[in-house]
Amino acid sequence: MVRSSADRPAISTGPALMIPAGYPRDLPSALLRAARDFSTAGVVEIGPDGRETKLDFPTLLELAARILAGLRANGVRAGDPAVVHCTEPVGFFAAFWACTLGGIRPLLMAPSPEGDRTEAGRERLRTVTDLLGWTVLIGRPSDLPDDLGLPVLDPDALAGHEPTNEFHRPAADDVAVLMLSSGTTGTPKIVQLTHRGLVEFAAGTPAMLPVRPGQTTLNWLPLDQSGAFLLYHLLPVFTGCTNIHVNTNWVLADPLRWLDLMDQHRVNHSWSPNFGYRLTTQAIAGEPDRHWDLSALRSLVSGGEQITVPVMTEFLRLTNRFGVVPETFVAAWGMTETVTGITFARPGLTPNVHRVRVPPTGIVEWVDQRPSSGKVAVARPGKTRAEAPGVLSLVSVGAPAPGTTIRIVAPNGAVLPEGRIGQLQVASARVTPGYLGNLEADREAFPVGNWPIRKWLSTGDQGFITGGQVVVTGRDSERIIMRGTLYYAHDIEAVAATVVGAEQGLVAACAVPDPESGTDRLVVFYALTPDSIPGMDQGIRSLIQTRLNLAAEVVGVPRRDFPTTPGGKILRPLLKQRWLDGTLETPPHPYVEPAGASSYSGPTGEGPESATADTQITAEDDLSERTTELPTVRLAWHRTLQQSIP
Repeated sequence: MVRSSADRPAISTGPALMIPAGYPRDLPSALLRAARDFSTAGVVEIGPDGRETKLDFPTLLELAARILAGLRANGVRAGDPAVVHCTEPVGFFAAFWACTLGGIRPLLMAPSPEGDRTEAGRERLRTVTDLLGWTVLIGRPSDLPDDLGLPVLDPDALAGHEPTNEFHRPAADDVAVLMLSSGTTGTPKIVQLTHRGLVEFAAGTPAMLPVRPGQTTLNWLPLDQSGAFLLYHLLPVFTGCTNIHVNTNWVLADPLRWLDLMDQHRVNHSWSPNFGYRLTTQAIAGEPDRHWDLSALRSLVSGGEQITVPVMTEFLRLTNRFGVVPETFVAAWGMTETVTGITFARPGLTPNVHRVRVPPTGIVEWVDQRPSSGKVAVARPGKTRAEAPGVLSLVSVGAPAPGTTIRIVAPNGAVLPEGRIGQLQVASARVTPGYLGNLEADREAFPVGNWPIRKWLSTGDQGFITGGQVVVTGRDSERIIMRGTLYYAHDIEAVAATVVGAEQGLVAACAVPDPESGTDRLVVFYALTPDSIPGMDQGIRSLIQTRLNLAAEVVGVPRRDFPTTPGGKILRPLLKQRWLDGTLETPPHPYVEPAGASSYSGPTGEGPESATADTQITAEDDLSERTTELPTVRLAWHRTLQQSIP
């Protein structure tokens, strides 16, 4: 008898991990092998001026050996922590590998965009160094505050020493790397990653992502982000790939530079969070006559934030003529605590899209009927229309990596059946052994019942499993229940971000307690930027009402006060708390209610049932019959024709 998906426990296990003979069993061995066997590959840095610097693996090894000799001359020993804080990738990687070769535990910390000699930068460094206790800072003194009371070692000066050939021989379970993980709370935690975990990551990932020796990878995200550093530097060192690293702000200033570089360097693998694909799509649409040859691409990974189907559909549509085939796209999920990506979806977008409704019970209801075989119904090719209220388009992030098991559990720890949303937990040798000096965080990450065994990491993400594939629905803080219907913050934010002047990644949706009604109300925050225009508040409010049938309070927040992590994740709990505390600055926005505009939100917050999901405005449209959508129409007209409606 075949069990239905509702009877199958939501547990998915990856294949057995096969580590070939001769494969490096620790990080020092990986760099030594790269210098010996992949001597023509290496690291390429593209700086803020677009200039390139290349360091092949043998040269990287020599430079790291020189810096290690300098560290030892300054009294730094195996087991000591060291903050690696270098502005250039070449110095960053050389200092990292120097620490690794010497058994020193490097904490990766890319400089903040505003600089670390500012008060905010000082506070950021103080918080981290307080967690570490005594440590040294490896970086240029001109980039660091001079009042931290800790030794600052300049990598250029350290590199003046003669190279050492005496390297540390770590045990498999020794801590190799320290990385920061603040999640969505903004409070930093130091994640410990072991040699065993990093080796299993490097050995298992090529089974899911087609990274091969001799290929080229490209990253433009900050190097202290786990995806950027581990997937696009550490993995290429193990695998023998040239890895290109580009200044983040240089790409953000012109997202088409990402495509320029992938064309110029015949890049095989790259990645971005969802917002990067959105920015690039907008830039391509603005320059329709440009052309690139991207046919060398074998994978474009999307990870680090929730994947939105319309963004990826449009990106793949616009880049198809440049040689980007749909199978290039790979959805991934992971976190610093799991050594970055630990699930990778089947190639392509359409086969991985699930159109579902999720009532507050958490039992997933597929909008498209699933076949009796139990296979998951997916979105039809080319289906990009806005969904009806309550319908979510979710992207599967695939099956677990080799040597990994993922399960979905209820709040009491009981394993749920397939197709039921719950807490996502991971068991793998890749998982962190814990947070440095933070027993409280350890107990939260490895819940009671598993202590002190620490087998199951509770990720803080919600999701479900169907057919062995993992679908992440969001974090606990992203769940919003309105009138008995479950929404996710990223879906509401995606709608709000389509209003002219708003940006995905600078919009946050939160459920805020309403003492008067005794229930929650929806508050949507957006960052006030130079692109903000009069009417944004009403435009966002009207579009959310029209598309999702939800009433929302809309609040503009100065960009400097809109909290995000260095990787761009919105700190929704922090934003919500500041709003409730009354400490969030919300200056008046230059918005004037349009004459004759109709407010159609009733006492229950419900709008007209006839409101359409897609509002397309052209110069020939007769607006006389669309008064209920007038604020949205005004903004759409402004966006399309750059004209105002009287």
